[in-house]
Order: sequence, then structure tokens, then C-alpha cells
Amino acid sequence: PLFYPEAPMRCDLHKFPGRGPLYDGRTHKYLNMEMALQKSSNVYVARLMLGVVDRLGADWYRDQLENIFGFGVKSGVELPYENGGFVPKPGALYSAGQLQWSLPTPVSLSMGYNLLVNSVQMARAFSVFANGGYLVSPTLVKKVATQEGEEVDFPLNHAERARVLSPAICSQIVKAMRFVTKKGGIGMQGDVY
Repeated sequence: PLFYPEAPMRCDLHKFPGRGPLYDGRTHKYLNMEMALQKSSNVYVARLMLGVVDRLGADWYRDQLENIFGFGVKSGVELPYENGGFVPKPGALYSAGQLQWSLPTPVSLSMGYNLLVNSVQMARAFSVFANGGYLVSPTLVKKVATQEGEEVDFPLNHAERARVLSPAICSQIVKAMRFVTKKGGIGMQGDVY
């Protein structure tokens, strides 16, 4: 495995390649995945993703953002002019000639920076965890009415759903996300039951 979610990772080291120091709201010497989500630790996710990129590469990381969570591609929702967003690509250049993917890019992406997503893409990405690992095609239409006002069923095509994460991983992430709203978390006022 790339990492063990229950294993503590050192989070009081704040220097990352190509950028200035990175700090959390409070300094935590060690955090595991659940604690890092609870505390919203940028240092944890930055260190984790640097290790992933070291082992699997920048192209793999970018592909996961696109293929697992649908960032950087249109969702297909029934809205005109949906923007597909943007995820930097290793080796690609901006129109000004600068590289899209630089040394600090994996750190920035791990915290949700350096990419553009729309609200439908964000909801779609979170829904991967909520529905057990399936990437769904979002829709705004459930029923269609004829000109005479007669309702016609609008079939939701569940065959288009692709499993992109295992149910076990999703369950573990959802459990960890609940800790955010519990005592010691950064979102205690948003408690969920």
C-alpha cells in the first residue's frame, strides 16, 4: 500500500519543495488520516501526496483527479455552457509559456489549490464517497412533462455509473469526515448524527 491510514505521520515539518513554509491552524507533531481530516491538516495531505507522487508520478496523480473525481472534465449536467474546469498537466505549458505543473503543484493540489472546479463537479466528487465509490453522471431532471401537462418518467441510467473507489475506502473516508464535526474537529458547529 501507498500508506496506512491508521499510521501516524509527522506533521510538524513545514518545509515543502518549491514553496515557503506551510502551517496548520495548530501544530500537530503526529497525525493519522482520521485525525488529519478532523484537524483539516494541510501539512498531512501535502506530505502524503508528495510521497504518492514520488512513488507513482505526477501523471498518475493528475489522472486520479480527472478519472476518479471528474475534475477537469465536464460533468454532462443539463446546463448550457458548463465549464470543465482545469487541472494542471505535467509537461503542458500555459499560453504565457510557463509550465502548468511545477515542483510545488502536488502540494497545492492536495489542499485544493491550483485547480478550477465548478459546484456540480465538487458535489459529484463528494458523491463518490457518499454512494460507495461510484462516479455518477449528475442530472437536474427527474420527470419530464408533455405540452399537455402529462408527466413522463425520466429514466435515470444507473448503468452509466462507474465504480472508481472500493466501498471499504469510501466507508473509511466518510467515517473520518464525521470526526470533523466532533469534539476536537474544526467543524463542531456543523455536527452530524
